[in-house]
Amino acid sequence: MDIRLSVIQTDSGVLLKVDGTLTAARLPMLETTLATLKKPFALDLSELRASDEEGIRALRTLREEGADLRGLSPLIALRLGLSNDDVEQP
Repeated sequence: MDIRLSVIQTDSGVLLKVDGTLTAARLPMLETTLATLKKPFALDLSELRASDEEGIRALRTLREEGADLRGLSPLIALRLGLSNDDVEQP
């Protein structure tokens, strides 16, 4: 599956919805989109189906830099080293 990125303006700021599979081949698309966003922003990952190790590494870095990761599946949360208490819903 490919990846689809949707930028959504909300009352509380910018939300980037990530749908599909995040792989090393799709990271440039994510990075280009993120570069256009004003901080702070949140990522809605409720429709992120899978990610390779490079994608997980990128999500981990984004979280460390202050991005709000929402709607993580239990598997993605586990791969990021997060507990259910750390996961905010979209």
